[in-house]
Amino acid sequence: MELPLVHILAISTISLYLFSSVIYLWSAATGRSLMKGAELAASVAFVLHTATFGLLMLREQSFPLGGSGDFSFMISWGVSAVYIVYLLQYKRIKSSVLGAFVLPISAFVLATSSYLVHLQRSPFEGETNLWILVLHVVPALLSEVSLVLLFVMSGVFLVQESRLKRLASGAFKATRLSLDAIDRLCRLFTVVGFVAMGVAVISGALWAISNGESLATPDFVQWLALAVWVLFGLFLHLRTLSEWSSRRISVFVLRSVGALLAVFFVFTFFSDVNLVHERF
Repeated sequence: MELPLVHILAISTISLYLFSSVIYLWSAATGRSLMKGAELAASVAFVLHTATFGLLMLREQSFPLGGSGDFSFMISWGVSAVYIVYLLQYKRIKSSVLGAFVLPISAFVLATSSYLVHLQRSPFEGETNLWILVLHVVPALLSEVSLVLLFVMSGVFLVQESRLKRLASGAFKATRLSLDAIDRLCRLFTVVGFVAMGVAVISGALWAISNGESLATPDFVQWLALAVWVLFGLFLHLRTLSEWSSRRISVFVLRSVGALLAVFFVFTFFSDVNLVHERF
């Protein structure tokens, strides 16, 4: 099946956001000046993001886009817009760490848009729209953001630890984060992600039951949410009840979350189950 134009633009946008964030993080970790390339990739991604937004508005003939499943798309665009304005307003302030945090969040939230992953474009309608937004959509987004931040900070922890072992006193001077501070942030993201996704999973299950629908849904993103919840629970267990070191946990987080994200993006971009919208 041929990919619709909106889908292609979204894929390109997400890929460039992630590429830019990797360059930002690499620049912060190595001290090399790669900021211009990262900023260029982020700017091009935002242009494609805006073009996708415009095509969707033309197709739907509405602004803002309707349906609770579309909030993630608009939130992602808003986050990116704020970051681009920051770059334009403060060109002389080089904050590679900020880019490494913001852009993965924008990319992942965009990838969870109903235009890409949900079988139904507007899964929540009617009087339940408000409470399902508060108890399902918002907690799910909060958990997804926590997952991305945990992934990034785990990488930062390993890079910082490696540089400190080599007595590189200039490691992440701009952030002034010690290994203990980074580890505390990772723990915070783990707890927040676990609680938030738990609320999202339980509220989604209750909504399905109240509407007489089966919990064995063919919607891939619902199973992914359950996998994320289980993964957060495992991370929390390792941090509280196991004897694993912070370094070992960080390595495990990078490998497991990296594999999960790879499966998510491959399935999202290339599976026929997601191509349920009319081609623009």
